[in-house]
Amino acid sequence: MMASDGAPQVDKKRLQNFMNDMLKVSCVKGFKYFVMHIRSREEMICSIINEPSVPILLSANNSPSNSFSAQEKRSPLIMSRKQQKRLSGYGFINVGLPPASPSGSEEDENDDYTMFLLAAYSRYNSPYVWIRTNHSHLVKLATPDSPEKDYPLLLKTTSQWVEKDVKVWHILAELVQICCTPSPPNPFAIDFDYFDSLHLSERALASGAMVRFLQQVLASGPHPYDRKVHSDLLKVAQRHFLAMMHLVEEEVKVPELLSLCHSQGQQQRAVEQFQVQAQGSQALLAQPPQFHAPSTQQSQPSWPMAQRWQ
Repeated sequence: MMASDGAPQVDKKRLQNFMNDMLKVSCVKGFKYFVMHIRSREEMICSIINEPSVPILLSANNSPSNSFSAQEKRSPLIMSRKQQKRLSGYGFINVGLPPASPSGSEEDENDDYTMFLLAAYSRYNSPYVWIRTNHSHLVKLATPDSPEKDYPLLLKTTSQWVEKDVKVWHILAELVQICCTPSPPNPFAIDFDYFDSLHLSERALASGAMVRFLQQVLASGPHPYDRKVHSDLLKVAQRHFLAMMHLVEEEVKVPELLSLCHSQGQQQRAVEQFQVQAQGSQALLAQPPQFHAPSTQQSQPSWPMAQRWQ
């Protein structure tokens, strides 16, 4: 899609919604194969482990370890200069689709994982992805300083931005599948050890965020990995509800919840609602949802709590 002053307002709004999703998704922690953080309003960084058998450790120094067996490098994975100039709308001045900063500006480089920049620059009116570190894992470059290092990737998901309702997690799934060797059957597999290591209140919040994210993934299906995502969803939901119940038993008030309440009455009502949710979780966990295999229609889990997270 060409970037121009006459771009339809609906496309601008769609890109804004995509940026809002990037902000929300980047806060979700606990994935086995990748970690994310937001860099700016238009940019999100995603670091993906190259070898799925080696999990990313969610510590302060986020550094996976070990080597990998590189998959076949594909030059077509990089978008050509001609394609960039056509899509950017600035080809008449010989400008393609460069990122806001060159990949050489990245300081965190580790051979065990590859860093990607997912950006939704308003001037391009479409999301694109650039490799930021460890380019040799995926592409062949003529020289280490080749300008191709800052060429965007030619992904199926970003290429379908005009025709389909592409979500942030669709792009993440494709990146995991092309980066990990071999490609994992579930790109959103969960590192349950991470959740088990968290303090109780942090576990309740982090697992709740993960539940919401996995629900969104399923609701945007069908995908070939839906059944595995659904299985992980049940497991992380159980951790979330158990953490909620334990918080109630210990009479712990979640600071993030109470900070939104301006009066003592509002705080009391919030705590009461929190208790009701936790107490009702036992019945929910006793009746696991039925999962229907993907069909031609949009697949959604038949799970009572799905509506509560909308």
